[in-house]
Amino acid sequence: MITSYDGDPVNEPLTTGAEILKTFTYTLPEEWKEENCKIIAFVSLAGTSKEVLQVHEVNVIE
Repeated sequence: MITSYDGDPVNEPLTTGAEILKTFTYTLPEEWKEENCKIIAFVSLAGTSKEVLQVHEVNVIE
């Protein structure tokens, strides 16, 4: 995980069609094979629910 265990809070209002951009930088360890790695990002509710609202997965190498 790039963020802390409980994520990176989204403080902007969540409205239909809104686009919220966050930038993260991470250097893969040399022994990792980039072609086998994926990035998975998701937005979930805070509190006890933890309901996932949106998720997206992409390859590190396209």
